[in-house]
Amino acid sequence: ENLASTFNLLGQIRVTAQDYHFNRFWIIARTSKSRNWSLHGRINAGEYFDGDKTSASLELKLIPSLHWNTSLKVQTDKLNVSQQSLKFTQLKLKLDYIFNNQISWQNYFQYNDLTRQLGVQSRLSWLPEPGFEMNFVINSRYFQPYQDSWKNESQSAVLHMSGIWLF
Repeated sequence: ENLASTFNLLGQIRVTAQDYHFNRFWIIARTSKSRNWSLHGRINAGEYFDGDKTSASLELKLIPSLHWNTSLKVQTDKLNVSQQSLKFTQLKLKLDYIFNNQISWQNYFQYNDLTRQLGVQSRLSWLPEPGFEMNFVINSRYFQPYQDSWKNESQSAVLHMSGIWLF
């Protein structure tokens, strides 16, 4: 990758502009997806700009019924870049409810301990026929400045419609 300009990674680590080449190595293990639960583990390590990155994650997926779909993922990353080190953990929770083959409601919750931010996305999807889709999405982001309080940083609501016409 040829990086044209210098930037601050995660607002903390300065990455200089130059040509980078990355090598990464992966170990992945997962159970069968044919059950109503599955477990997926992953470890990878390798070069990252002028340093290295190690990442490990474990994800549990549950499908307790025909209508519910859930997953919980924990991921830890360690970066060593420009003689600086960062270690952080992300937690991701997904809760889906499928009303029928046209309407579903997906909810995503994501937290990381580096920025102490919680992101929440709720999406109501309607697929009236193949090629046409409508999504109503609400996004919220919260910041935890202190251990016992949360501050709302941003909220947005979007109605997104898409369609494909073949002729």
